[in-house]
This record gives sequence, C-alpha cells and structure tokens, in this order.
Amino acid sequence: MARWISCLALCIGWSAVALAAPSIGGLQNNYSYLLSGTPNYGIAQGSIFVLYGSQMAPAGLLQGGFNPVLDKNLGGVTLTVTVNGSTTQAIPYYVSPGQISAILPSATPVGDGTITVAYGGQTSPPFPIKVVRSAFGLMTMSGNGLGQAVMMDAGFNLLTPTNAAAEDQVVIFWGSGLGGYVGDETMLISNPQSLDSLPFELYIGNKKAETLYHGRSQYPGLDQIVARIPRGSTGCFVSVYVKTGDYISNFNTIPVAAEGKVCAEPFVDPSELQTFTQQESVTAGWLYLGRFTNFARLPGGGTTHLLNDAANAQFLRYSPFNYGNYGGISQPSFGNCVVSMFVLTNPFVAPTLEYLDAGQVSLTLPSGAVKPLVKNSSISSYVLSGATTDASLPLFVGQPGETFAFQGTGSDKVGPFTASVTLPPAFSTTNLEGMTNISRSQDLELTWMGGDPSSYVVVTGTSSDLATVFTAFSCSARASAGRLTVPRDVLASMVPSKVIANSPLATTGQLIVYNYMLPKNFTVDKIDNANISFYTGETAVVDYQ
Repeated sequence: MARWISCLALCIGWSAVALAAPSIGGLQNNYSYLLSGTPNYGIAQGSIFVLYGSQMAPAGLLQGGFNPVLDKNLGGVTLTVTVNGSTTQAIPYYVSPGQISAILPSATPVGDGTITVAYGGQTSPPFPIKVVRSAFGLMTMSGNGLGQAVMMDAGFNLLTPTNAAAEDQVVIFWGSGLGGYVGDETMLISNPQSLDSLPFELYIGNKKAETLYHGRSQYPGLDQIVARIPRGSTGCFVSVYVKTGDYISNFNTIPVAAEGKVCAEPFVDPSELQTFTQQESVTAGWLYLGRFTNFARLPGGGTTHLLNDAANAQFLRYSPFNYGNYGGISQPSFGNCVVSMFVLTNPFVAPTLEYLDAGQVSLTLPSGAVKPLVKNSSISSYVLSGATTDASLPLFVGQPGETFAFQGTGSDKVGPFTASVTLPPAFSTTNLEGMTNISRSQDLELTWMGGDPSSYVVVTGTSSDLATVFTAFSCSARASAGRLTVPRDVLASMVPSKVIANSPLATTGQLIVYNYMLPKNFTVDKIDNANISFYTGETAVVDYQ
C-alpha cells in the first residue's frame, strides 16, 4: 500500500543564505480535508495530518523512508506540537516548502494546542491544533476528501464503477484517524492490531455495516477498515462514512452493482460508463427547464411565494473523465446522503471541465414564441430567466402536458441540435413552507405530493458561518416514495447557521427540495452524451441549530 502514501523523492540542496521564516496557513486530516470550524474537525492522536504554508522546507519534495525508521528531522525540518504543557515531535512522511504530511504522535495529549515548523534556523509562529481521541478521514480517489472513496476487494484490487462491489462482498477502506497506537510510530508495524477499544461505526448506504477489522495497517498512521457491503445498498453513488464517537468523517460514495460488475443509475447508462471510462476525455450536453419557488419570510410572520423560471444549456468536456463529477446534478444514489464543504487547495490534479460553445441557443414556447438564451461568454453556458420580482423577466414555464423545445445552431465543437421536453404532473412539498428551525441533533423528514412517479427528488441543505466555512448536504429518493429522511449524522455535520447582518429575516441556511424528471437522451454531433430534463424546486430560509 506504499503507493497510496508515498511521494516522489527529489534531490535537493541547501545554501547558507538567510531564509524567510516558515509560516503555517492550514492544518487538516491528510484524507478527509475537513476544515477547522466544522463540527467534526479535529486531528486524532496517531493520525496523519497535512500542513499548508510557505518556506517550511527545502525546495522540491523530500520523502521520508523506513531506512530503518522515519526521521523526525527530515531535510532539516522539525515539527513541534504542544498541548497542555506537553510537547511531542511530529513524524514527517514528506516535506516541501508549501506542504508537509506527518504523523501526530499518539502520546500527544487531547486538547487545544499549537504546532510549529522549524527549518533553516528559524521557527514559524505557533499555529492552533485541536487534538482529539479519534476523528477519521476516508481516503478518496480525488485526493481532496470528496467524491469516490478508495475501496478495494480482498485481493487489494481497486473497485470502480466498471469493477464495482457487490452486496455482501467484503471490501477494504483506507484512511487515518481511528485513534492512538501503542508502539514506535517511526517503524513499520509487523503485527497491526485492531482498535476495538475505541468507538467506531461504519455506515454504507445509510446502513450500519458489519466491520471485520478496523485498526492500523503496516504503515504508522495509516488505518485499514475491512467491512461487508450491506444488502439493499446499490448504485454508482452509494454513501459511506465513519463515525468515531461524536466525530463523523468525510462523506464519500462507492460503486455497488446490483448484478454483474458495472454499477447502474437512472441517469448513468452502464454501457456508456464502460465506454467513457476508457476515454481520455468525454463530451456531454445538458439542457434543463425548470421552475423554482422561494418561500420568503415576511416581517409579520408567514411566507410569500417568489417564482423563478429558468432554461439552461451547457456542453462540457471532462478531461480526464471522472464518473464522480459527471451528470450535471450533484446527488448520491437513491436512499443515500452526502455532505461536502469548501476545502483547502491540495496537491492532486482535479479533472478539467471545459465549457463548449454551442452557437446560438433558443427555447420555443408552447405558444410558438421563440426566446433566446443569453450566453455567458466567459464559460459558454446559456440561460433564460423569468421572475415574479422583475417585470422585465416574465415567467415562461407553463402547465403540465405542455411541450418546450431547445434549439442550437452549433459550432466547431458542438453540432446543431433540437430537443424537447413535456412538463410532468405538478409537484409540491407538503411540509417545507413555514419550516424555520432545523435541529442538527435529530433526523429531519421531508414530504411531498405529485410529480411523475418515475422521477426523483433531491433534498439539498446549505449553511455557512459567514467567515470561511460553507457546508452542504444532498440526499435523494424516488418521487414515488413521497418522503425522505435526512439522518441526524448528516445534519450534525453542517455548521450552525448565522443571521445575516441588517437582515433579521435571512440567515446563512437554506433547505431546497428538487424534483427532477429522468433525463431523456438526444443526439448531438461531436457530443458523446446529451440529455434534457425538467425540474421543479422549492426553497426555504432556515436556521440549522
């Protein structure tokens, strides 16, 4: 497993010239990337963490090695952690001027303290560190704590959308933060032990999974979880997270096939998935027509309905293709939830999304009137808007059963196209309006009525601390279910909302319920896959407490 934590060692040199003092700008779990200020933030005893800063090490990237042990002084860099008057020396895995990854010694006391970096005869100003007993971070394919978790079979083969796990299959997860370890943390571990004495729960598809092992791997700080996939948890975006006492890990997804080896979703065709994963890049087109209702609070109590209509068109090139960022709608598989947040820059290369020019794009209304979509020239996306709050932007989305058609003239990157959508039966929530306060310590149930029975519902919540942290969750269900429960663990991972200054009726919290028709495919020259859909959305300003 060295390939998951190793870095390329570079030859570096020193000179005796004066160096700028090291400076630390950020500190996170090496795998979850949870931000300071979020409810589940903490650096666990014995875990691997990552520091961001400047002038922290020699130029290049220097990797530590087990020859025979990791060196606490790597390239002249030392890391000192002080908590409650007790001092320990962190153990670097690698160092570079802007980033350091190291093990927090298990002997470090729990509590709030500081960490410093010393290099070139100078020491950084102290940076705060919150040491906890356990706070796990799942290793992800993206390397930034989001998206697909790294999951392997019993033979250590990577499980992917086209080589997916199966129900009841034993799988392996990786990460760091299960808790402290008794032993020399500079050496490889010859006989890894389970950490059964510490609180631990693994959830897959919102179901508690059977765990066969959770503890250290042979590498200090790197934890291994061996578990069985629960039945009833299938899809390309099945949720997975770890709970260690009061601390909840990053939320990720895994592919689980109901049959065969390729996972399936209503909006991801398995045969396309097999083809796309073999391509260096994939082009896709998305056309959306929708109406959004905002339940705005009134000063004297109650709400008013503000309507917004939108027609959107965008064509993208994914390079490289990553099924985790494909689809245009951020959602987990049905019956699942995920939580995300803004994270610090990390050293891994993210997929590039290139917006493609589609020429002139318009929408034909049921009346025969043609409305041009306005192009955002900077990213080549297109939009037509209507709102009850702006007389210059009249509403244009009609009644169930009416048909709307998109047209595009095309360009050298996108062929000309025509695609239509017929509005489904009306959809509305039954308990969102009037909702104001949401407890982060209990489940939340949303209910609705109407809509196409084959469509699906996405519930999204957002909250910010008005400073640096923004959190969001997304849950999905089939519309025919009529209800969806947001688990307590999801809500507990959200930052509490803040009241916006000079706006007592507005907070940084929102709760949104979308109803999406299943996408309908249409053909466009030069585009690998194109879809059109209709959505209805309702939103309320809420306080996550």
